[in-house]
Amino acid sequence: MAPMVKVIEVLAQSETSWDDAAKVALAEASTTLRNIHSIYVKDM
Repeated sequence: MAPMVKVIEVLAQSETSWDDAAKVALAEASTTLRNIHSIYVKDM
């Protein structure tokens, strides 16, 4: 069986930086999702 991947889109913004926005998005997603292995920043 091939590995299964779930892709979820999360939007976030920050007055500080795109890096901070990514950290906020990851922290929020981590409250309900387990085993997050990576994130992909599409636009900054």
